[in-house]
Amino acid sequence: MDYLYLFFGMVGMGGLSIFAAFYNRKNKERPGTSRLYTLLVVIFAFLGWCVLYAFDFSFEPKVLLFSAFYGIGYATAMLGMIGALASGSVALTAFVKQFSFVFVSIWGYFVGWDTFTLSAGLGIAAIVLSMFLCLVSGKKGKEQAEGRPAVTLKWLLFASMLLGGNVLCSLLQKYEQIAYPGEHKSMMMVFGVGFAILFAFLFALKEDKTHWRAAAKTSFQFPLLAGCCSALLNLAILLLANSEVISSGLAFSGMAVGGLVLTMIADLVFFRERLSLRQWIGMALGTGALIFLNIN
Repeated sequence: MDYLYLFFGMVGMGGLSIFAAFYNRKNKERPGTSRLYTLLVVIFAFLGWCVLYAFDFSFEPKVLLFSAFYGIGYATAMLGMIGALASGSVALTAFVKQFSFVFVSIWGYFVGWDTFTLSAGLGIAAIVLSMFLCLVSGKKGKEQAEGRPAVTLKWLLFASMLLGGNVLCSLLQKYEQIAYPGEHKSMMMVFGVGFAILFAFLFALKEDKTHWRAAAKTSFQFPLLAGCCSALLNLAILLLANSEVISSGLAFSGMAVGGLVLTMIADLVFFRERLSLRQWIGMALGTGALIFLNIN
């Protein structure tokens, strides 16, 4: 079952980027709709967690502190992702999102969650190299062909929000499960995403709402699906937090590479971004890196 959870995490990770990219393209001519997307995603994710919480009810006041900071990180990451996708390439934004998981994996070795081995070091190095190969290509993708720069100060700001928010969320989930092994998973998430709704709403108040109705009418399916992917991803993270079969290094790195591969495939099939030989080699290398991470 743990490997099935890992697969769910990969799907959720990739789906978040893919559906956000679809939303951006659908509303390219409708400025001021990015924060609406964030608000809708967290609302749909919250509804999903409410259903899970109803079947897994628990309450511990101390967990609310984890939830509050999780809400800040979650809202920040979602705002950063939709902003980065709107101002830069899908591939480069996916790289930043996946790298946040690799960072958590490295942190796990640093603090002693997992025993660092030579194979783990080789695996992490291979993952970093695979991401580099996937995202640095001599052929221009759709965004570059249209004259959209891959890296700008605006993109860097949003990418930093995405990276920081994702790292914070993943670390909080891990530390909550260390403090309460196997307990209060649903509680932390339902209150955490609830706090995220509040933060996303406050951000949305300052955005131009002229095109909100049209965007919600024609594009609601994308934040709905992204909300489901978010719930699926975070459920997988929590279920694997204390796994005796899959190490933290394999779990986080596996979701990172799997999500990246799915995003790159979507680039090729739906967004018509051309993949170079280097990128295909990078995806193959990233898949092989999981073998090194899983060697004890």
